[in-house]
Amino acid sequence: MDIKLDFSKFYIFGEKYFDGPVAVAPENNKDIPTDVRKKFCCGDFSVIKPEHFVHVRGNKLYDMVVAGAPSFYLMSQRLIDVLEKNNVTGWGSYPVTITSSSLGEISNYHAFYILGKADKADKSLSEKIEVVFPNKSKGFRDKGYYFPLDSWDGSDFFYHIGTVGSITVTEKVKNLFESINATNIQFVRCTEYVWA
Repeated sequence: MDIKLDFSKFYIFGEKYFDGPVAVAPENNKDIPTDVRKKFCCGDFSVIKPEHFVHVRGNKLYDMVVAGAPSFYLMSQRLIDVLEKNNVTGWGSYPVTITSSSLGEISNYHAFYILGKADKADKSLSEKIEVVFPNKSKGFRDKGYYFPLDSWDGSDFFYHIGTVGSITVTEKVKNLFESINATNIQFVRCTEYVWA
């Protein structure tokens, strides 16, 4: 059986890098160790659960806001509403406040974390492709993000155990967010993902 058929409905989830998106960080970010911040995406708030965020850069407020740690995002209320209404699984959230000298206090966002899980991707299953780099030189990269399907817990949002900053979603999530034109979010089909 072709492995690509099994993975054609999974997508790597992340920010789209629109021009000038607002990015935030926990109010006491400089006091939070990096290893603690890396756990926020996976819902590990055993040391600290940040509820107050400060505006650190950008001037455009989108549905998804980068929140100062790998794959840890704030989501607008409308995204939370659509996820709840459609019984999307594998995530959690809690309300937060963003403080910004230019935008004022913003309270209609939620810290978003991932509860679903699967084992990490196996790069050896990827194919080698030739790519052209920005400096016009050529090289090879691995294409395809394949993980053991039997390790996936069936959630619509899931992270990969032992991998920092990697969120995968089902086609259901992609279709829902695209149906409401959710901003600052991109989806890359796992079969099309090119490793950096």
